[in-house]
Amino acid sequence: MYAIEALKELGCCETETEAKKKVPEALDIVAKRLGNTRTVCKKYYVHPVIVDMFISKKLEEFLQTGESKNDERLSEAENILMKILDAG
Repeated sequence: MYAIEALKELGCCETETEAKKKVPEALDIVAKRLGNTRTVCKKYYVHPVIVDMFISKKLEEFLQTGESKNDERLSEAENILMKILDAG
């Protein structure tokens, strides 16, 4: 969830190379928030599918705001994660 927030904050990329450069930045944001190292966060807290979706630009469609079916009880990142899980 923190990774989704960090990747959204950093913004989408035009190229795969640019996206790959932003992933460590996002992991650093998550690591700081959790009080861990980048390596620990990548291995234990950030699902590799989220990183892969960001690099392949598939996460972009889920980061769009204003979509319907948002659960008001969940945060924006949680709603995005639920949509990703629903999409399978």
